[in-house]
Amino acid sequence: MFEHRGRHGLDVIGSDEVAHGEGGVGAGGAEQRLGGARPGAHQDTFLLAGAAHDLIERNLAAGRADKVAYIDDRGRTTFGELSARVDRFANALVELGMRPEERVLVCLLDSVDFPTAFLGSIKAGIVPIAANTLLTPADYAYMLNDSRARTLVVSGALLPSFLPILAGMKHLKH
Repeated sequence: MFEHRGRHGLDVIGSDEVAHGEGGVGAGGAEQRLGGARPGAHQDTFLLAGAAHDLIERNLAAGRADKVAYIDDRGRTTFGELSARVDRFANALVELGMRPEERVLVCLLDSVDFPTAFLGSIKAGIVPIAANTLLTPADYAYMLNDSRARTLVVSGALLPSFLPILAGMKHLKH
């Protein structure tokens, strides 16, 4: 396990391929990589994935790719840019070996990284667990163990709250 500060300020704990964005979206986007219903997945997982997909895709279909979808301290993100980020994140989870209905704990400060990780998780059929950024390491340990999260996505500024507990997380793989 390692930590890496990504291009967009998103800290990744996992493999080098995912941290550097490789193995991401091909020309067809996440829908090409993820396809329809994956074997073994429940239908409601894909209804949620469809809802996440629809949130972005209906705005793209309406010609809003260049319209602002999110504003944070780093700037503005258009629907087209957010769509690409969501697709890359969804594919990164799949490349890590995450399977439908597994969990990812998301503890991110207020930035475009949060909708990227949250919607990307849903699009991949993964269940995002949103964590309050003001909790204690003991609270995070409880959430990780209780949810059986296999992956953790955390902002760099919050990483010190997680480092003391990572070794004891039996379900956490990435």
